[in-house]
Amino acid sequence: MGKLAPFALALLLLPFGGCMHKSAKRLGRVMSLLLLIGASISAMAGLTGCGASVNSNFVQPQQTYDVTVTGTSGTLAHSATIKLTVE
Repeated sequence: MGKLAPFALALLLLPFGGCMHKSAKRLGRVMSLLLLIGASISAMAGLTGCGASVNSNFVQPQQTYDVTVTGTSGTLAHSATIKLTVE
């Protein structure tokens, strides 16, 4: 009887297997939904973190540079100075 005891107990628990399967299936759906919500929140937080505001430390002040453009043709040369503003 000692070798058959585990099988006899397993047969007693067999009717509850269907209920456990249904609850596990429901739990899987809930976990999938929670995972999807968590991934969506993480994506939104990542996207809003990339935007720079006006008061951000990464905003550089406007700078102006003088650029000299020279055009040549043979021995003839002309040059002009242009102001380049970088915002």
